[in-house]
Amino acid sequence: TLHKYIHAISPYMTNLYIKTCNKWKLKSGYYYWMIIIGWLQHLQVLTIDDVNQGFFYQIQKYLVKGFKYFKENGGSLKKFKLWNCSSIVDDKMMACLRECPDLESLHLTKCTLNFDTCKNIGKILSDYKNIWELDLTGSYILQQYSKEIADGLMRAKRIESIWLRGVTSIGTGISQILYNLAFSPWIWNIDIS
Repeated sequence: TLHKYIHAISPYMTNLYIKTCNKWKLKSGYYYWMIIIGWLQHLQVLTIDDVNQGFFYQIQKYLVKGFKYFKENGGSLKKFKLWNCSSIVDDKMMACLRECPDLESLHLTKCTLNFDTCKNIGKILSDYKNIWELDLTGSYILQQYSKEIADGLMRAKRIESIWLRGVTSIGTGISQILYNLAFSPWIWNIDIS
């Protein structure tokens, strides 16, 4: 069963890449996400790829519970990556990340980021003392939302690296981000190509 398998591999699993899929073949729906995340307490890096575009929206409520159990079991995620996500539910994303106070790296690659998502990214950057890397490569961010990220970058305590490669939708909003990075003494990498 899944429970036995997860229990057996848990001590050795530090990096997990998982793709979203349609639940119609699964009797339990997306419940397994809660089991996988919750029981892998040695997990350091989690990558979720919504390559099929659209299933991530349905999975998020199970992720919230999974992250809660993950923290209760002694887990401490260092790097969280979302790829190809267009339907991020912001309160659920923040509920997941609240369970990861030691987060060091946040990647939202090829995602569609709305105002609330950008505001939450800014909050994570300013509140989480260990965040040193932000990767928004290829994501869709409207120019007027960039201020929310820029505000978080100004208060980021340890930001060293930011990736905005291929984020053409941000337009002149990039200037706010670059200006606020001037307040980051640790910055060594800014990729806006």
